[in-house]
Amino acid sequence: MLNSGKDFALLFKTGDACDLYIATDPSADPQRTRPVAGDIRLLFSVMDKQPICVLYEPVAREGSRAMRLFTSPTGAEAFDRVEILTAAKVAVSRKGNGYILEAAVPLSAIGFSPKQGATYKGDVGVIWSDAGGSRNVLRVCYFNKDTSIVNDIPTEARLQPHRWGMITVE
Repeated sequence: MLNSGKDFALLFKTGDACDLYIATDPSADPQRTRPVAGDIRLLFSVMDKQPICVLYEPVAREGSRAMRLFTSPTGAEAFDRVEILTAAKVAVSRKGNGYILEAAVPLSAIGFSPKQGATYKGDVGVIWSDAGGSRNVLRVCYFNKDTSIVNDIPTEARLQPHRWGMITVE
């Protein structure tokens, strides 16, 4: 895991990272093409060689806002909140030519109260960087197969809940 980024909100552009997307509101329309309150992204990476977790919330449910607008010549993507999730515990250990990422995120920190047996929309993904960890070169998610673009910041920041799969809490 290498990431040379200095702006936590843009770590998905500047090196390796792992993504977790969760629709924390099970009553939200599963066919929605735009995120609603409760749809979040957690990005795990390193910044200044320290593990980090960044919360992206396009539509904030409550609390303070840390707004961020991601723009390019093709468009823009607005988020009500993009911030470092200090409550998360993240560890990265390097193994051969790879790494193991371990993370613990208090559910209360992301406003998620999953019920056993309930089904939620979500996805997981990996962002690979060039050999120097200075820019992303490949994005892959388990469910969302529309991840080929790696040269447009708003597209890469955008949450696409209609492309997420179903996850059952056990």
